[in-house]
Amino acid sequence: MSFAGTTSWSWGRIWARTGEVLREEGIRSLWFKILGETFYRRAFIYERTLREHGKRAAANLPTEVSRLDENQIGSYLQLRPDCEIEEVRRRLQLGHSCFVIFREGNPLCAAWAGGGNVHADYLDRELQLAAGEIYVYEIFTAPHYRGRHLSVAVMTEIACYFRQRDCQRLLLMVMPENRSALAATAEWGFRRIGVMRCVKLGKWHRFFDRAEPGSTPLGRNAAYWDDVLERLDKQTHYLDPFLAQQKREENLRLAREWGGLRTDGRLLKTDTFEEAMGADAFLADLSDEVGQTIGIDISAALTQRAAARFADRMVNFLAADVRCLPFRDASFSTIISPSTLDHFPDPADLGVSLKELFRVLEPGGRLVITLDNRQNVFDPILRLVHRLGLVPYYIGRSYTVDELRCELCDAGFTVHETTAILHNPRMVAVGAMRLVRFLRWQPLVDSVEKLLRSAQGLEETRWCYYSGSFVAGLAIRPVTETSIKKQA
Repeated sequence: MSFAGTTSWSWGRIWARTGEVLREEGIRSLWFKILGETFYRRAFIYERTLREHGKRAAANLPTEVSRLDENQIGSYLQLRPDCEIEEVRRRLQLGHSCFVIFREGNPLCAAWAGGGNVHADYLDRELQLAAGEIYVYEIFTAPHYRGRHLSVAVMTEIACYFRQRDCQRLLLMVMPENRSALAATAEWGFRRIGVMRCVKLGKWHRFFDRAEPGSTPLGRNAAYWDDVLERLDKQTHYLDPFLAQQKREENLRLAREWGGLRTDGRLLKTDTFEEAMGADAFLADLSDEVGQTIGIDISAALTQRAAARFADRMVNFLAADVRCLPFRDASFSTIISPSTLDHFPDPADLGVSLKELFRVLEPGGRLVITLDNRQNVFDPILRLVHRLGLVPYYIGRSYTVDELRCELCDAGFTVHETTAILHNPRMVAVGAMRLVRFLRWQPLVDSVEKLLRSAQGLEETRWCYYSGSFVAGLAIRPVTETSIKKQA
């Protein structure tokens, strides 16, 4: 986040700055700075967890750190004369905090921090932070006092302040060309978790995010899925009605054929995206076949929307994270997980989630799970479209049937059956249905729908794992002597 600058650039200043960058940072840095001023920008994302108390750092000269208030804005502008007083006041009114290091009343170093919705000016992007996440920005040290660990001291103060308020992590965005900031991230206690990129031509822009292995980047939490719901609400469609009906029918078929549904049992569905958004919802159809039906989602907004849509049905909805379920052991006889666990940035979370599902499933209970199919010949197209920002939500990695079997076995399940479902060329089918709907020629619409229906017969062939959009598995929690004693 940057202030609205008042600096005007002349050709003389541009050439002088170009020479300075070449001398101090090299041609590669100059190249990316030129791209940044035209159509392409990138930024590294760093995090610092606040679970542990780190060593309190101090500057190597006598100073004091305090949070900026309205009466100190004038002092802050001594440090940042290029800033506008209205912007400083706006940030304070938003609840953001500015931590300033003073020495003998003079400001030497400052950094801003805030939560909720923040705007990254460099990428021209709104960032929705989850509860407990704090974005740190505008770290600045007076030139004559650089190298005295002032930024380390102010960052330590920020960490202590927000740890006391039960926040979980600090987030930081650094331009790759800012060598001094990159070098300081480790000293500040941060680790890199991903990179954000933006391509912009006029009003058109696309964002491309990539997470480092084992990390949870910005926008892969409840706040992110709340935002997805809000954005999809503004569109005229979520999924083509014909494709949504196909998906609904396939999920219902698996649930009824594999789920072992019992009128005295309890059924858990691991996300409520379909119930909140579209015609592919199917959980309510099972409510009369099971004693109790529960749908969970990490997004409270999605569960609330689903509950409102199905208020007249005997279905319960709850905001919960599948990696840490709020249910007792052996609580459910059936669990349906329709392409939920393939949306994690960290693939290791699949194993964590499966162990949780194993825990809450009763001995002999059944898990019906589907994941994106990596063997599908069109999966690379889906990945490319996702990287281009044309998929309205984040997609994690996809899995082969053998990988699905291994993950289930590692979690303790016994795998009884596997298959692949929805044998449409995934993105091709979506594009084809949009095209024929646009042309509004019903015979063509009927022909495409008939072709897509006939493709489902591929499930009975040896090629099913190459044509199916999702790989599916039926896993059962084994009945052991220990589990029998616990139930007794």
